[in-house]
Amino acid sequence: MVSPGPVRTPGLGGLVAEADRRACSMLWRPAPLGRLGEPEEIGRTVVF
Repeated sequence: MVSPGPVRTPGLGGLVAEADRRACSMLWRPAPLGRLGEPEEIGRTVVF
């Protein structure tokens, strides 16, 4: 099972208005990496 948490995707970008990006980034800070994951990172994990 892979449960990556928040991941940067085109769909996510469309949901979050530019003015709200700073506020949302505060929600993602507690994530282990302190940022959104990237789809490529998830893909490498699944392939491994």
